Amino acid sequence: MNDETLKIYAYVITSTYRKKVVKSLSKRDMIPTQIAHDSDILPNHVSKVLRELKEKDVIRVKNKYWIYSRECIIYNT
Repeated sequence: MNDETLKIYAYVITSTYRKKVVKSLSKRDMIPTQIAHDSDILPNHVSKVLRELKEKDVIRVKNKYWIYSRECIIYNT
């Protein structure tokens, strides 16, 4: 992994909510309600995490679905 990927990885794994959201999105593209249900996080927390991850370019929005867009896959954290 390069330095940028390691920084993003460290950023994601330092938050339980970020890890759960990334794990959910690594399965398939989802809307926030689906992410909340899949990750067992309240929808308002999911929205906050999605904004944070989008700012770091970990995820992106396509149509109304959130998409995991990073090369470093974080399955087992």
